[in-house]
Amino acid sequence: MDLNLNPEKNSIILEGYGQDYIKISGKKIFSPVLLFPDQYFPVKTSKFNIKNKIMDYDDRYKIDLIILGAPLGLLSPKDNLFTDLKSLHLPVEFMNTGAACRTWTVLIGEGRCVCAFLKTDA
Repeated sequence: MDLNLNPEKNSIILEGYGQDYIKISGKKIFSPVLLFPDQYFPVKTSKFNIKNKIMDYDDRYKIDLIILGAPLGLLSPKDNLFTDLKSLHLPVEFMNTGAACRTWTVLIGEGRCVCAFLKTDA
């Protein structure tokens, strides 16, 4: 599916997604990815500390919402990551990857400071 809104000039452009990829600013990413409005990080190892990255970003820019997107069955609201992120006292929404991509794109288009952790079927 292609996505297209008008984000701010320095915003990451989430162009689309498929079963095994997320397309960001012209590049297909085949691993889970952590997105912020102006940067992204492919998450290729379990040692990548998602919570710390989000805390650092929030200290500077004040995140409005954290979106967790994953195919059904790969993550759930009972997952350790979800529980860990809830401890940041920021709003956290869990949804399937497609809905997460669409929601992130709309919120970025509105100029909101959102963070998303997205996983695909791969």
